[in-house]
Amino acid sequence: MTYDINLADNQAVQVGLVWSPDQASGSQLRGYFIEVLFDGEKIWTMPNNYPPRLTVEAMKTGYIRVIDAFWVKNGIRIISAELGDRVEAHVVVKAFNGQFYGGVKIKIKKDIPLAPDEDFAEADFNIILEEGQETDLTVVFRPDEPSSSRLRGYFIEVLVGGQGTWTMVDDYPPRLTVARPRAGIPVVIDAFWIKDGVKVVSVNLGDRTEAHVTIQASGGNVEGIIRVKIRKDIAFAPDEDFVEKVFEVRLGEGQTVELVIEFRPNQRSGTFFRGLFIEVELITWNQHWTMPDEYPPRLRIY
Repeated sequence: MTYDINLADNQAVQVGLVWSPDQASGSQLRGYFIEVLFDGEKIWTMPNNYPPRLTVEAMKTGYIRVIDAFWVKNGIRIISAELGDRVEAHVVVKAFNGQFYGGVKIKIKKDIPLAPDEDFAEADFNIILEEGQETDLTVVFRPDEPSSSRLRGYFIEVLVGGQGTWTMVDDYPPRLTVARPRAGIPVVIDAFWIKDGVKVVSVNLGDRTEAHVTIQASGGNVEGIIRVKIRKDIAFAPDEDFVEKVFEVRLGEGQTVELVIEFRPNQRSGTFFRGLFIEVELITWNQHWTMPDEYPPRLRIY
């Protein structure tokens, strides 16, 4: 660094230079010292002793260790999951003995009895950690196969460049077992009529009307076909189909869905035609549900 200075007799000024050593002290380099030149001529050199000359230590190369590894579903630690669940594999690593900088690969592997284990999902990370720092590395996946005689479960493997491999211990837990989803049944929890966004129990001939059916999955996951029918309530004769629609539903346990059919009544209620009602055929489950035989909840037409 060069400075232009203008000093009177006995005046002083402090100047400096910011820099970063690019080589550690060793057999090829004793250290660093300061030299001052004035108008191109050397006027002062730091004494040849240590100190005041500067020795530079080599930066310690640290390493990382896995200090925790676990599974998370919906924000909660788990030891088992169901097929198709969104699962997070968490690996917490910590730097020891200096700064660590390098690449880390995390693998989710299938634990196959009596055969080589199989890679299932993986992610790569480049991390920098100062000594004592830690970080949580996460891989998100969905198990595609349940635990069985062919597959014990899933485990985590961590590969660190230049340091080797860490493998989750061969126990359950901490390894992850996966079950088939529990099979539930769909339950009709509500059925009603809507006109102009408002619940009704009667409408006029030709009014644009909606039939709403609320289905809830009970006892497990639900996946299958449901047919919703609007039927005519005929006195002294078999009831007649009027409008119908088929729906494919997929629900997790406790989830609900609202099935809607739009129609326009084409007949007024009277002596032989009492009104309209809803019938639900749970085709996949070989069950059906019929709206109670009362007005309301059945719909009168004027």
